[in-house]
Amino acid sequence: MVCIPRLSLPPLHRTALKASDSPFILDPFEDLFKRIPRFVFVTGKGGVGKTSLSCALAVNLAERGRAVLLVSTDPASNLDEVLQTPLGASPTPISGVPGLRAMNINPSAAAAVYRESVVAPYRAALPAEVVSNIEEQLSGACTVEIAAFNEFAALMDDTEATGAFEHIIFDTAPSGHTLRLLALPAAWTDFLQGSPVGASCLGPLQGLAAYKDRYERVLQALRDPSLTLLTLVARAQAATLQEAARTGDELAGLGLKNQCLVINAVMTAARDDDPLAQSMLKQTQEALREIPKSLRDLDRWTIALKPKQVLGLEQLRQVFSAPGVVAEDAASSLPMAHNHCPDLDALIARLAVKPPDLDRVVGERPDWNALESRARAVPAGCAGVRVMPFVHAEPSLGVNGPRFAWTPSEPADAGVRFRASLEALACLIALGLRAHRENGQVVERVSVSGGIARCGLMLEILASMIGLPV
Repeated sequence: MVCIPRLSLPPLHRTALKASDSPFILDPFEDLFKRIPRFVFVTGKGGVGKTSLSCALAVNLAERGRAVLLVSTDPASNLDEVLQTPLGASPTPISGVPGLRAMNINPSAAAAVYRESVVAPYRAALPAEVVSNIEEQLSGACTVEIAAFNEFAALMDDTEATGAFEHIIFDTAPSGHTLRLLALPAAWTDFLQGSPVGASCLGPLQGLAAYKDRYERVLQALRDPSLTLLTLVARAQAATLQEAARTGDELAGLGLKNQCLVINAVMTAARDDDPLAQSMLKQTQEALREIPKSLRDLDRWTIALKPKQVLGLEQLRQVFSAPGVVAEDAASSLPMAHNHCPDLDALIARLAVKPPDLDRVVGERPDWNALESRARAVPAGCAGVRVMPFVHAEPSLGVNGPRFAWTPSEPADAGVRFRASLEALACLIALGLRAHRENGQVVERVSVSGGIARCGLMLEILASMIGLPV
């Protein structure tokens, strides 16, 4: 263990590494944004924040330059309120977010249109009594659901109407409705194959046969992980996690196996003198420890509890960023990578023995003194070169698998690679330090050991970022 008094650094390093040039911004949701296919269904128990998450996802994707259509299939939709834009049954541009359009599927209106499309051909050809009979058959709840389904199926299948959109995000009704909706393609495909004539609550089946090919295409798309992602949303509460597990299991049984889990509104800290908050925090931690088995293998993201209701574009842009900042320096621009506090000592122990897989950065047995001299000649921030240094998963930081990647590309200069790796490691430690501070801990000094402590440049970078003795 090496403990060094606060370094006497020239002001150059502290001012050179600006927040805007932060060398390593760990964004745990970048994996989510990168893996999102064309169709995304957001579902979960009522009240878990599906609409807020759907809107935030749509806004963030659109602001990455994607063309996005956000659709609510919930009869009680509040997309209008969250986006603060009046919406109708056709795609409406969202002011302030080029590339984003949103709409509501109105099941009752869709059912009325559907009923008329079925009945109209028979009005002049059949007695009024028979027409009335058909209308009665079409008055059930299943007609409303199939009409709503036909609307969303058209959005998935009609390339002429929606082909310009790179992503279509469906903000669905609570889980039970979603299960019925997503089960319909398989159910009605099978039913139409087995019952080519006769009638149902949807009217004459010969008329429905026109939808058969569409249902089959939609079913294939729903089952194709390269096209469809099912996002299960829950809170850190046993009931909503169990509901998410049940929904995930049932939809996996239908072939929708490309799933991920988002745990919303996670409470991460509570004041010692607030017994209610302490109790809520304890319940949150217990729920996360006892997460249902079927959810444990899913890719998972957590979102911190927000201080107020998420409404409007500015708040939606912040959904995927945790609150709180470090006082100053580059670290002040770093979003918290995950919403639970990583163990700083354990993190340093894993990373500090040798900075992230340095053999892949500088080769085997380099001349360390010469390498450090080359790295010192590189400006702070490495002119925008960054590295994701995870050769192994780091769940405590929201990294669910190996991520060793350079942005914008791997530099040829070993000095740049070395300095970028040191800055990345320093930022990781700064993230852990900030998490401890946000949880009420007072940190006055950081001690490091192993190879990291023998690199003077690493110590200078770290001291500059955290503003503490190293």
